Amino acid sequence: MVRLWSTSRHSSGVRRASGEFELKGFVADRARDLELYQNAAYGRHYMALVDRVQQAERRVSGNAGELTEAVARNYFKVLAYKDEYEVARLHTDGSFHAYLSSAFDGGGKKVFYMAPQLLMRRDPRTGSSNKIALRAAWLDPLLRVMKYGKVLRGTAFDSFGRQKDRLIQRALIGEFEEDVDLALQRLTPQTIESAVALLRVPSSIRGFGVVKERNYESARPVREQYRATLLESGR
Repeated sequence: MVRLWSTSRHSSGVRRASGEFELKGFVADRARDLELYQNAAYGRHYMALVDRVQQAERRVSGNAGELTEAVARNYFKVLAYKDEYEVARLHTDGSFHAYLSSAFDGGGKKVFYMAPQLLMRRDPRTGSSNKIALRAAWLDPLLRVMKYGKVLRGTAFDSFGRQKDRLIQRALIGEFEEDVDLALQRLTPQTIESAVALLRVPSSIRGFGVVKERNYESARPVREQYRATLLESGR
């Protein structure tokens, strides 16, 4: 029996042997991921914002450094939130099946442990939902259909989009773009440190469901503090 939780896209970053962040390769990889995640326009949107920040940072400090890296990493993080459609795509793109085939002899049974929020009630004490075992024999075909639902992501027809953590994930995209605008409006050699700190805030908002909700609430005052610092710098 294989307990299937999730799959990962890739390693956390791209660095040269010297340890320097390799921006071009990192951004190109993430743009390709976003094209698979949603569409080509989504990937171009990501690249355009990173390029905008890169040019602004070069004007202020002479090169693209920590600010551009913070945006490249965290804008991808907020854009590519792992919802039901993405889980379906990752579990049916062939790579996970290939891994299972190479790691096991084929004699076991694949079982998914999931907590579908549209079907499960939250525990009133913990706020989380208990996972249930779902046989792959019937869930795999459903996932192969569900992956095409990504075209509904974020629209009024997205039945999963009304969940609390999905609302948070979409809000994070708009908030991050607002923070980039503010950071670039106030960007000087004196404010770049605060700008980097602001645009790293999403890295602390991890997890799923109630865990993400709590981390989001914890990060809000931190975000507001850095925004206030940048706003004060313009007076």
